[in-house]
Amino acid sequence: MIGYGRQHIDDHDIAAVTAALTGDMLTCGPAIEAFEAELCRISGAAHAVVVSNGTSALKLMYQAAGVGPGKRVGVPAVTFVATASQAMLLGAEVVLLDVDPQSLNLTPEILERCREHLDFVVPVHFAGRLVDLPGIAAVAARSTVGMTPRTRSGRPGAMIWRVRIGAAVMGVSAAPRRSHSIR
Repeated sequence: MIGYGRQHIDDHDIAAVTAALTGDMLTCGPAIEAFEAELCRISGAAHAVVVSNGTSALKLMYQAAGVGPGKRVGVPAVTFVATASQAMLLGAEVVLLDVDPQSLNLTPEILERCREHLDFVVPVHFAGRLVDLPGIAAVAARSTVGMTPRTRSGRPGAMIWRVRIGAAVMGVSAAPRRSHSIR
């Protein structure tokens, strides 16, 4: 059998899960607050919000970026269903984009050839193969497309690129009109 992935789980991980499961607060409380604070410390962000899964995180990211009725969101044709469904649940129209047959990723060249009007494009790293995010951002900057990268696992990407592109702003932060990248 070809495995989907490998995990490294040690005694520290097991102890942390056991402490959460046997503690007084399972879904909120000091462990969540500490995790959010650590995310802020590592990322330099002013605020962090953790949710129960990648689908919920994606919906929040889309909402914060302004995805909704009247918006068109381009997603790779090869992706987890939540990449498209969460945009659709917010009332956006989803446009399936071709992918490179070798990497199964959206490429700058494919996006450049796209003749659809897009308000956002959501590149997805597939099976450990990284999308050329700077290349996609360069193509998006020449058009009016916002970009919100994601990993194949359904989680938002490790970096959310912030680029001011015409009137569209993509990415998520407390200051939605600032132009920079956040780590």
